[in-house]
Amino acid sequence: MHGHAVDSLVVMDELANALRPLSKNEIESLKSGIIRDGRFHSKILWCRLSDGSEVVCDGHHRLLIWDELKADGSEVLPPEMAEVQSLRGKQVSDVVEWIRQNQIGRRNDESLQSLYAIGKKYNE
Repeated sequence: MHGHAVDSLVVMDELANALRPLSKNEIESLKSGIIRDGRFHSKILWCRLSDGSEVVCDGHHRLLIWDELKADGSEVLPPEMAEVQSLRGKQVSDVVEWIRQNQIGRRNDESLQSLYAIGKKYNE
């Protein structure tokens, strides 16, 4: 969905916590890259759940950094948005599964993060 408002998205704890939390160093590295470049390099992925709420599927940390930078008055372009069409009308549990599967398939992912995602997927 082109032009979707960043501010209309909900960050659900259940979705944000589907993966291992980023360390302070990882968050600072992400934030400093955004500030250095003045923009986000990855889109915020979102979906509309069966109850109509619009939630973040990928980019929870980037969205929180965006909120922080905006509050500080930083000159950073807003992140681009993209709807995950395959999750439209799904339940939260479906989105958690998608998040974990999506993380497992990332090539830039550290092996421990992938192992964490695989463990969470199969321990439920």
